[in-house]
Amino acid sequence: MTMPKIARAVALVLALAAVPWRAGAAAPVFRAGAAIGDMTPPAFDSSHHTPSIDPPGMTGARAWDFTEPYLDQNGNGMWDPGEPYADLNHNLRYDGIYLAGGGRDPLPPTRVADPITARAFVVDDGSKRVAVEVLDVIGMFSDDMDKIRAQVRKALGSNAPAEMFISSTHDESAPDVIGLWGTGLTSLGSGIGNAGVSDYWMSFAIKRAAQAIIAATRNLKPASLRFAETTQPDDFLTCWSSYPYVRASKIPIMQAVATSSGAPIFTLMNYGIHAESLSFNGGTPELQAEKYWLSADWPYWARRALETRYGGVGIQMAGPVGSVETPKVFPSGTVSARPTGQNDPGHPAGCRTIFSTTGTPVALGYFDETRAVGEGVAARVIAALDSSAESSISTQVSFARRAFFVPLTNALFVAAGFGQVFPRRPFYVAGVELPQLSQLVAQPIGTLLSLHPPGPNAGALEVRTEMVAYRIGDAQFISTPGEEFPIGYVRGFQGPDDMPYPKDQMTAWVTARMTGRYRFIEGLGEDMIGYLFPKANSVGVPGDRPVQEAQTAIAGGDPTGDTDRFGCGHSDDSEATSGKSGNVVSATAISLLGSGVAGDRILKGRWVWPDGSLHRDPLGDGTLGCDVATRSFAPAPGAPIAVSVLDGSAMRRLTIPGDAVAFIDYNGMSQGLIPTVDTRGVLLANGSRVYVDVYPSFPGS
Repeated sequence: MTMPKIARAVALVLALAAVPWRAGAAAPVFRAGAAIGDMTPPAFDSSHHTPSIDPPGMTGARAWDFTEPYLDQNGNGMWDPGEPYADLNHNLRYDGIYLAGGGRDPLPPTRVADPITARAFVVDDGSKRVAVEVLDVIGMFSDDMDKIRAQVRKALGSNAPAEMFISSTHDESAPDVIGLWGTGLTSLGSGIGNAGVSDYWMSFAIKRAAQAIIAATRNLKPASLRFAETTQPDDFLTCWSSYPYVRASKIPIMQAVATSSGAPIFTLMNYGIHAESLSFNGGTPELQAEKYWLSADWPYWARRALETRYGGVGIQMAGPVGSVETPKVFPSGTVSARPTGQNDPGHPAGCRTIFSTTGTPVALGYFDETRAVGEGVAARVIAALDSSAESSISTQVSFARRAFFVPLTNALFVAAGFGQVFPRRPFYVAGVELPQLSQLVAQPIGTLLSLHPPGPNAGALEVRTEMVAYRIGDAQFISTPGEEFPIGYVRGFQGPDDMPYPKDQMTAWVTARMTGRYRFIEGLGEDMIGYLFPKANSVGVPGDRPVQEAQTAIAGGDPTGDTDRFGCGHSDDSEATSGKSGNVVSATAISLLGSGVAGDRILKGRWVWPDGSLHRDPLGDGTLGCDVATRSFAPAPGAPIAVSVLDGSAMRRLTIPGDAVAFIDYNGMSQGLIPTVDTRGVLLANGSRVYVDVYPSFPGS
């Protein structure tokens, strides 16, 4: 989208804002409320600040509240490892404000571009009350989410929501909530560790997040729910930082409308890409400076457009964001709708794409690319709501939650965790929580690691996490406690030979087991345990595989590194708890969801091209890898004419059109007779769906 087109789009949104919004005549079967909590750290105020004590001699400049006093010995205006500081909360590390994620040095932020917020809505069906909240952070741990819930329950008592579902936008321009992005993480200088998370700010953020749920609960009013679904803008060039390149471009939408006034209370959209466009700015000094701004990134611009059009509270819920980086925004009609081959789009995020483009992309920058991404998504959401929204048929709310453990084999995470880089993330052995290093000052790190060694034999070392499945009217939500690769929940067109480790397991197919009319993936929901992908795709998890196994599977380069046998990088894999975590998570999701829609089935099969040949991909053939042998893609000679499936022990051929009346996407929605990269099956004439599992081997293919 060029800047003139962006300006016209904004003008259209502003013009629409002047049109009174009236909902349909749906009956008021729910009550709903929404509110926003501002978690932005205030600027430092010498007369009023936290911590409130200023010990003599600790005169270092502090730009932000919630930072501990220190002595600036080198005069650079910030605390550095080795400089004296006042450990006023006795956590044995320096507490400061640092930005999480992104491609930048570990420095404090320089200014506020837009607020860091907690956005909550509450829905009550008359018998059950639930809250949904999304935080502008890179990924909050479950223990801190529990603190939010505890404060809400204390304040509201029996009026508190029965369940509170909390997730993160994966904002990489917000304060660190994990601990990975402080300065001097490997230094033990003055204290045991120097994680990037401030416990003072965390207390403030947790309080503000709780207040948003409390306010939303107290603002409940009769309301109706309406839903729609759209697809990401066709001028977005999706790119990925790790193989395989599977896109999840659907955007389900939910809106609550007050029955008394017809005014929207909240508008929720669910889109799975990183919120990192600002943090990976590059080029001019001005753009480099923007990388250090506090911001909600593109969700700020998207929510601003939604609130301009409808009022109420705009909310962006992350989906399967794993490896899905900031898209480049091109002029309309210049990005291919189908794969053409793997190539480098030249984005500072260092990602790869499988689509081709013409034209000049929108320039990097907060007021350019970041704004274009947010407003582009919002424009699609607004168009869908205004043209095709449906009132909820279901009048009920339901939910289920499950706690479970995932293995921790990542050697770097183990060492960093015991070194207090993750000061707010407990580890477990056989279900028993281990003490933090700050509680074991007298015990050397080496002793702890010898007791619980990292690597494939460290099965007893675990992380406790949680997942939820819940329904609100016609919406069904399934969470994933981290950065889920799309292939892990929505599948793709890959087979074993397209994976780095063909003999290892693929994850269970989650979205095909969902039953809701509108299906939402609560990305980074209920926890943040890192990247999640199939074991068959686990390449760069430190200590996860024996070196001999890695040497067999990885062609070229360091066998213990992150390059697979197709020449593709897996930089994200190093941020996984283990190579098995994605499989454990998807299996837990299936156990929460149950057997799926009655009549719908997942069948092994292949797409039948017009020439009668069988293929995994309805659009063409190609691994879309990164070396010369695997990067190309050959398009199909037209849309599939049928799908061949194995139904029990019998082979069936479902003609298109004929036996099947339409293609369906991974959310079960009809696509008509034009397949896309989101196609996963067919809609039969009797109204049931067949999801085509192309991963296993298939007779005759």
